[in-house]
Amino acid sequence: KRVIAIPGDTIRFESGSVFLKTAGRSEFQKLDEPFLFKTNRERTYLPMGIEETEFLIPPDSYWVMGDNRQNSADSRHCFRSCDSASIDAHYISRENIVGKVISGL
Repeated sequence: KRVIAIPGDTIRFESGSVFLKTAGRSEFQKLDEPFLFKTNRERTYLPMGIEETEFLIPPDSYWVMGDNRQNSADSRHCFRSCDSASIDAHYISRENIVGKVISGL
């Protein structure tokens, strides 16, 4: 999975695209995701039953998504039950992230 948003960021889903407003900014920017295969570009949707389209990432939490957007268990699908009263089911904590930071992609 890729970390898409960090604490304080807001992520928005619209018409198959992902938009990010980084902490301290006032406008959303459409994510440029050249690493996605053509079949996955412009096809990032939320699952049925998720009413929200914008998510403000809380402190100590992160939003992650896989590259195979049409078949990926990631923050869009909840890591715990989406029926939970807590929206926190979409986020992963820093302690559960293992990997390298690669910038410039």
